[in-house]
Amino acid sequence: MSPDGIAQAMNRNWVLGGWDAPWVGCFAPRSRHALGLVEHAKLPGRAELIALSSALMSFFFEGRQMRAWEVLWHPFAVELEAVVASSPAALRQLLDAVVRNRRPLNGVNLATILFKAAKMDATEVYSPASLAYLAKQMRGQTMDGRQLASSLYGLQGLGAFPMAELEELVCSLAVQAERLEEELSGQAVSLALYGLQSLEDESGQNLAVRRLLRALARRLSRGSRGSLTAQGVGSVYGLQGLSSSPELRELLVALRPLVEAAPLDSQAIGNALYGLQSMNSDSREVCQFLETFAIKLRGFDQKLNEQEASNAVYGLQFMDPELPCVRELLAAIARASAIRSESRESRSGPGPAGPGRAGRAARHPVDQRLSKLRPGWRAELRRFLARACGACGACRVLDVGCDLGGFVRGVARARPDALVLGLEARPHAVAFARAKAEAQGLRNAAFLQGNAKLDLEHVLTELSQVEAVTINFPDPHLLNREQRLVSGHFVRLLAEHLQSGGEVLFQSDVSLLVEEAKAAFMLGGCFLDCPWVPQPGLCPDRARSGSAPIRLACLPGKASEKQRLASRTSTARRG
Repeated sequence: MSPDGIAQAMNRNWVLGGWDAPWVGCFAPRSRHALGLVEHAKLPGRAELIALSSALMSFFFEGRQMRAWEVLWHPFAVELEAVVASSPAALRQLLDAVVRNRRPLNGVNLATILFKAAKMDATEVYSPASLAYLAKQMRGQTMDGRQLASSLYGLQGLGAFPMAELEELVCSLAVQAERLEEELSGQAVSLALYGLQSLEDESGQNLAVRRLLRALARRLSRGSRGSLTAQGVGSVYGLQGLSSSPELRELLVALRPLVEAAPLDSQAIGNALYGLQSMNSDSREVCQFLETFAIKLRGFDQKLNEQEASNAVYGLQFMDPELPCVRELLAAIARASAIRSESRESRSGPGPAGPGRAGRAARHPVDQRLSKLRPGWRAELRRFLARACGACGACRVLDVGCDLGGFVRGVARARPDALVLGLEARPHAVAFARAKAEAQGLRNAAFLQGNAKLDLEHVLTELSQVEAVTINFPDPHLLNREQRLVSGHFVRLLAEHLQSGGEVLFQSDVSLLVEEAKAAFMLGGCFLDCPWVPQPGLCPDRARSGSAPIRLACLPGKASEKQRLASRTSTARRG
């Protein structure tokens, strides 16, 4: 069909269908079909766009014919161009022309542009000048709820820009939220929350972000139309970069009734709790929000997959695991994820919301603000050793950096004669691992919170004779070599505390780390590189390993080499 034919058909359909309402924007219910046709037509050129725009406007404006330049200058033409833009380059070209010619934009234009660019590479769409122009145009408009939500949703791709370049746009959106009189629908709330993920305010000092959060909280506190879906609950994911400022706590209070009335599914749990990762449990509002989830999870009967459980646990990283609501949440997540088969489980780690991803992208880095061993850890470890069956003669295995404890539980199941201890720096991961081991009835598995670079010597001393030490997929620290786990000091500690013939298993999906670890262990002559022989519970996760796992045996009678090892390895690393 030719452009004229498309225009005539649309004109005829609207007249015959009795669509007599005036044009109210791209998000008006009666205009969705029209914009769907525009986008589906995939018009190839500017002339076709002029023809279509002219035909549409001849109907919208009571049959008054408009010249081509009037069509192109009208805000409706900007909207159509934004809708048919199929690439970042096309949208960038439109924005550059808008800024260069100072073309006026209305609320529909702004919402269309921001929403369209949400899933594109923002650095290819926007420039600082275009962001500033959008902010300036927005200040002169009054948006409805759908337009505001769509504009907020468009913020999600702007994380690549410094906050200084976004503040004016965020402030303009805050003004629109303050002016908004109508109630937001459940879908609009979901869009708005999800778009906040690009805003980072860990210190809680950004005034524009705080103003926007306060405006949204006060709008929601006055009520909303409809309820949130499970996906809407998951949109709390968008709060991930925001600290516990007073305005954010006010927003959590306004969201609680919506979450209480909404259904839940496994992905919503993972996404929503993941969004709390920058908050801590020091505030009453955050604790109450956690209590809401804990109550809803009491009757939750679905299964959480590995990534969903990891996302949920990671979001609780700065929550006190001793709080009743946090403890109940971790136990509920452990129960739901304990249902799945763990035959493939090695090291679980969280990742971005959405489809699961394995490998190093699924493991979050350890936050350096976490504390060392908690007071009372030694008594706790001794109680574990005392109560475990056959503690005096049992094989002792230590997993360094156990994350959520999947590998520890696998070894404990396969080797009931072994005492398996996991050492992990993150308290939320330790609390989850303990709850999951308890749910599975594994009495020969235990977990300690501690930093391996600071506390390993104390743990090895308390364990006395250790038969095996495993290091599975440690954080690579590709930009900071000094933060890597395997170092001269680490190798020396293992050489001193492993019993003769004791083994070290190292796995990584980063080949550089595998080669570096092997060189460090072999340097002092205290370890022998051995071929890997599969053992119960210690089978490597070959699907994730970048190369074959390293198996090293601690050689007997090498005291002098062990004493000289630290200085030699540190000299080699400096070189």
